[in-house]
Amino acid sequence: MYLSNTLALLVLILISYPRIFFVSISNTIEPMCVLFCAIPLLIKEKLLRFMLPFEENLSGGVPIAVCHIESITRMSEAHAKMCLCEHVRVDNMDIIVTVMLHSFIIAQKVSVHRSLQRSFAKFLSSGEDKAHLLLHILQDMMRNEAMYQTIRQRQRGGTEKGDGGIDDGVLAGTLEVLLEEFESRARDRRIYDVSEFCKGEAFRDAGYVLDERRGIILRNQ
Repeated sequence: MYLSNTLALLVLILISYPRIFFVSISNTIEPMCVLFCAIPLLIKEKLLRFMLPFEENLSGGVPIAVCHIESITRMSEAHAKMCLCEHVRVDNMDIIVTVMLHSFIIAQKVSVHRSLQRSFAKFLSSGEDKAHLLLHILQDMMRNEAMYQTIRQRQRGGTEKGDGGIDDGVLAGTLEVLLEEFESRARDRRIYDVSEFCKGEAFRDAGYVLDERRGIILRNQ
């Protein structure tokens, strides 16, 4: 009986350990986005663009108060803390703005519901929209790589084989791009994590393969 209780306690500790570890780590992180003067310029611009449609629609019964902005900053801090980020990033705010807008629009009168959705469409982007954007970035990179390989083959005669002039990837018709470069392009579009996309259906359906060991993305031509 004592042994079974000990084993049960050990299992409970092992199950709870990741949660305890996560909570203990998150308690040491305090991402700041409270004071407007301390918010990075990029996030300031996003807040200003977010406020503009509200100001334009103010006469139509779509009020927004300081408490809404405070809610966005507080929730952005909370989301950044959940992600173990030291600072509030733009993607943290994107998610919170989307959640708040969905709640706000649903709470409005039916007569203004659809017009609000049109006004704030650019702020209501979902994970699917980001997947489409990442797929477009990757397709553009692959297209550039295919053009580069074609030009290189023409410069070297296009028929040289076995002399080291053209690598095996080119001869096999395989396109390769660096994962690091893809992540850099994604960050330029304010997308900071591509791991979920690389595991998703859109990535596989497009014929891409991730080689984590070599740090490259491949696709057969």
